[in-house]
Amino acid sequence: LLDLTLILTQRYIEIGDNSLYITGKIAAIFYLNPATIFFCTCYTEAVFAMFTFAGYCLYTREYSNTALLPWMAASYTRSNGCLVSVWLIIQGIAQYFQKDCPSIQKFSRVLWHFAAAIIVGIPILLHDRTGYELHCQDNVMRQPYCDKNSIFFYGYVQRKYWDVGLFRYFCLKQIPNFILATPILFCSVLGAWNWIRTSWNEQPHNHSGVLPRFFKWAIWALQ
Repeated sequence: LLDLTLILTQRYIEIGDNSLYITGKIAAIFYLNPATIFFCTCYTEAVFAMFTFAGYCLYTREYSNTALLPWMAASYTRSNGCLVSVWLIIQGIAQYFQKDCPSIQKFSRVLWHFAAAIIVGIPILLHDRTGYELHCQDNVMRQPYCDKNSIFFYGYVQRKYWDVGLFRYFCLKQIPNFILATPILFCSVLGAWNWIRTSWNEQPHNHSGVLPRFFKWAIWALQ
């Protein structure tokens, strides 16, 4: 099912004149990456990717409302599924700068994208609320995160048991892992820099100044 959704997604996304060639390369990189093991075992990663790709496939075919269902399922499968909400917000901001749309239609598109971003994030709230109700109602087995009066207990679990947090990975004992990842980091930085330079040069030049041009470029490039 993951293979099918990926094929359909790359089939319907158009990227210039070389759409099939570029999307074919993207699919090959997706399959031939070091993390492929997570997609070949009994793990949530493949299900999460399937739902995410299905949502993008439906969105590109203009089934926007239907796309929310697989995106919500992706958020319920893995917490990073809520990152689709960030993409939807960026899309909503981009709709505001479209010049070929009437104001009412433009406003409705912006409103839909922001509402969709909230809807996609709802499974995360439901998951944390369910966990809070299961673990925080009993005063005998009450956990430390229950005293913070917050339903976002998943972040506590990540920090407590997995040591997940901003820059927490940057410590001396992780230096061998950074050395091991140096080739991939170098290729990633080089690819990101080439993408930034190419997309910046493709932006039409005007006399509105660097800051307005940078803002328009950021919105256009991140769509």
